Amino acid sequence: MPLIIPALLSEEEKDLKQQLRWWEGYVPWLQIDVVDGKFAPSSTLALKQIQRSSFATHWELHLMVNEPQLYLDQAARLGVERLIFSLEVPLNWPEFLSSLRQKKWQIGLALKPQTPLSRAAPFFNQIDLLLLLGVEPGFKGQKINLPPLEEKLKQLHAGKANFLIEIDGGVKKENLPLLVQEGADQFAVGSALAQAPQPRQAWQELQKIAQQYFQRK
Repeated sequence: MPLIIPALLSEEEKDLKQQLRWWEGYVPWLQIDVVDGKFAPSSTLALKQIQRSSFATHWELHLMVNEPQLYLDQAARLGVERLIFSLEVPLNWPEFLSSLRQKKWQIGLALKPQTPLSRAAPFFNQIDLLLLLGVEPGFKGQKINLPPLEEKLKQLHAGKANFLIEIDGGVKKENLPLLVQEGADQFAVGSALAQAPQPRQAWQELQKIAQQYFQRK
């Protein structure tokens, strides 16, 4: 079944704590965005400043950073269940991904809108999730860029992917049905929830839409 995951991108500790109070224990998964100001022009609260007070909700970290290996100890401290790395970062990816398999994390790779799916294909047997960005990383409230997403989803469907497919950026109720029907499994949603008068009600509405269109596939 499809899943809506609230995505939290915060520059201030007070704001993040408020968002965590909305969601922890209410939704199955949360995404915490970490941006270093180098991989993308914006920056978020440093990972070392983030505290986790509950394990009632699973956490995934979307690391939009140039040196992801420097964040692993903090991720372990927080007890996160899934790490998502930006494939555009210049790393020895086969070696890096193999080293992570010794840990207990679920592993994801993220692709910017213009990064071809072929960049990730060599690692499909080493990941649990592929995250497709519908916007450029690091900024809230951008409009989704649908054509690259649709093309990647069609390619993945044709190849019968054996990992979860997550869409991140610009997801809202108007485009969610298409993305579900094209085969995406999970949807990281930021502004459409954070800017809603009742964020939990907005989450329920999106979750209901996703389930309805999943059943029509």
